[in-house]
Amino acid sequence: MTNALRLLNLPESVQGMLKDGTLSAGHGKMLAGLDDPEKAEKLAQKAAKEGWSVRQMEEAVRLDGLPRKRVSRRMDPEVRQTASAIRSRLRAKVAIEGDQEKGKIIISYFSRDDLMNICDAILGVEE
Repeated sequence: MTNALRLLNLPESVQGMLKDGTLSAGHGKMLAGLDDPEKAEKLAQKAAKEGWSVRQMEEAVRLDGLPRKRVSRRMDPEVRQTASAIRSRLRAKVAIEGDQEKGKIIISYFSRDDLMNICDAILGVEE
C-alpha cells in the first residue's frame, strides 16, 4: 500500500505511462525512489522508448539516483578525478566503486549508438 501511494508523487506524465501500461508498477516503484521529478520523467521516457525491463530501470535509477551520490562523497579525491576524466573522455555516465587498490568501473550506455561511441573512444577510433 505504501509503495502504491508513493506512485502518486510521480510526475503526471509518468503516472499516465503507468495507467496505460507503457510502464509497469515495478518501473514506477523504482522511479518513486528518485527525489528529482525531472530525472524520473526522463528515465521513464527513455525506458518506454527502449523497452527497459524493471531490472534495467533499477540499474538506471541506481546509477542516476542517490546511491551514486553517497559513493562519491566517500570517494578518494584522486579516484573521483579519475572518474571525471573517464567520463569526459568517453562522454558517458561513469561510476567507480572501490578505492585506489581495487574496485570496478561502471560505464553506462542507453542505446546502441551510445555503446558504439564508447567502444570507439576506448579503442581510439576517430569519428
